[in-house]
Amino acid sequence: AAAGAAAAAGGGQEQQKNTASLVFSPLFSSPRFKLLELPDEVAAQLQTTRSVVLKAEDDEEMVLCTDSQTFSVKIADTSNAMLLVPPFSPGGDMLAFSAETPRVIEGQVNCFMELTPCPPRFDKLRRLLHRAAYAGSDEDKDVAVADLCTWNSLVERIQASEGELRKGLVHANAFELNGYWRVLHEDYEARVFDLVLKTIVAEGMTFSNVSLRLCAASLESNAIEPFAIKAVLQKYGTAIEGKDNEYALSSERVCRFCAIQILRQHDSWVFDDFMATWRALVPDDVEPLEKYLKGIALVSGGDGLPKSIALYEASSLPADIKQRFVTLFQKRDVWQLEDIAPYVAEFATETLTTDKILFKHARSFTGPGGAKMYTKR
Repeated sequence: AAAGAAAAAGGGQEQQKNTASLVFSPLFSSPRFKLLELPDEVAAQLQTTRSVVLKAEDDEEMVLCTDSQTFSVKIADTSNAMLLVPPFSPGGDMLAFSAETPRVIEGQVNCFMELTPCPPRFDKLRRLLHRAAYAGSDEDKDVAVADLCTWNSLVERIQASEGELRKGLVHANAFELNGYWRVLHEDYEARVFDLVLKTIVAEGMTFSNVSLRLCAASLESNAIEPFAIKAVLQKYGTAIEGKDNEYALSSERVCRFCAIQILRQHDSWVFDDFMATWRALVPDDVEPLEKYLKGIALVSGGDGLPKSIALYEASSLPADIKQRFVTLFQKRDVWQLEDIAPYVAEFATETLTTDKILFKHARSFTGPGGAKMYTKR
């Protein structure tokens, strides 16, 4: 009995030794803290003193941006309340307890925020750039400074990392003018590039070697600024490495430009009539191919039915991926893979392929002749 009493006493002493006190802070409040679960790469970035930014305006869903990636922020509920207890000292052992010093409960949460990688959201970028699109020096006098965007204002307002924003500006063919980021108005851009194509012929240049200097000198009498010429050369060609301000135009991009100008003339064209007009418009040494129309036009008919073609540009569709699919399936109930792929390709990344995007947002089936088809989910 004595041995049993001694053992009980020893057990009580051991239990007391492992007991720690918890007390509520005078500032204890449930809404005081938000709990954010970080992926390893984001946590590592914070530990190297680089910042992350939460972005949301008006009715936008919140995103978190690192310097190179964007994450959607979702609220995940927990079945039990979680009490938040900081360590005794900053960076100290979270699991360290002391029988002499109580741990202080600073707050309580019933949910936490979790991060999921997502594409940058460029709908607003497109709107902001196009509300003050450059349409020539005379028209630009009427543009309000309040409608113009600096780099800092875009970083603050666009739900994208700085690295993604830079790529988005390149994709939008934007340029910096007097400290503001601009794009060319589509009508002005079409006029400038049409003049550039005529200048190439007049000056005896080739598509593989177009001089910005010669184009600017030739078009000075048309009041076309060199930065506007450079913008169209960058959009429809690529800079020649090792040569200053010389560009090689892409036959495909030139053909697509000419096709868009033709298709804008009518709501729909008889396909053969369009092809004949297209061949007549493009330069002699360029061959227009039907595959160049992917992502800018839709062809209907075939298989014994009259073929027609109409303008349908990917650039005119919503930049939000969910809204993009809603719009696509409002246009057509069923899409072939080769037709729908160009309209979602811009969302693809190294890890998120076009096939994965279609798998997530559409339902696939095998059509006649083994063709892969897609309908809405």
